[in-house]
This record gives sequence, structure tokens and C-alpha cells, in this order.
Amino acid sequence: MLYNLAVIESMGIRDTNFLQSMVNLYIRSIPQELEDLNKAYALKDWEKISFAAHKLKQTINTLNIISLQELIVLFENANIKNNLDDTKLEDNLETINQVLAEVVTKMKTTVSN
Repeated sequence: MLYNLAVIESMGIRDTNFLQSMVNLYIRSIPQELEDLNKAYALKDWEKISFAAHKLKQTINTLNIISLQELIVLFENANIKNNLDDTKLEDNLETINQVLAEVVTKMKTTVSN
């Protein structure tokens, strides 16, 4: 499963209006949060990378995107571990971008149905 709305459903007691508004919020916020992470990475600003990753980690955990949970922690802790392999980070960043783009696309189709 790409993502899961169980956490959000439990907060809204299965209220469809609440669920729709939360999905719309993620559709709007994920691209911006990804852009922040990508810009910080391009600048190799480890403090900003860590901050942007922390914001995305909350989204990833709430949506239960299991495939990204470990990867985003690498970026969140990037300012602590200065000796990280850039090639590996770039590959992981690409994976994060691809998976979250897919999540947003799937959410958009869910909202339009």
C-alpha cells in the first residue's frame, strides 16, 4: 500500500468532510515541503535539510508511507552526521520525490472521485 489514511480517519471519526479537507491539505502541502527539502539539499544547508525533513517526516508518518520512514530520518539527522555519502543521499532524495509525487497524484484522483 502506497499510503494509508487510518490515522487521519481516527482523528475525524470517519467524517468524510474532515477526511476530504485533510487530503486537500496534504495535496497542497507535500509539494511545498518537497521543494523546501530539495532547495536545502541543493545548497547543502544541513540545518535546513534537517528542518525540512522533520516537517516531511510528520506527513510521512501520519500517512503511514512505510517505504519512506527510514529514508526521511537520514535527512532529518543530516546535520548530525556530516559524513553521509552524497550519492546515497541523492538516490534517497530521488526516491522520496518519486514516492511523494505518486502519493499526491493518487490523492488527487481520490478527491476527484
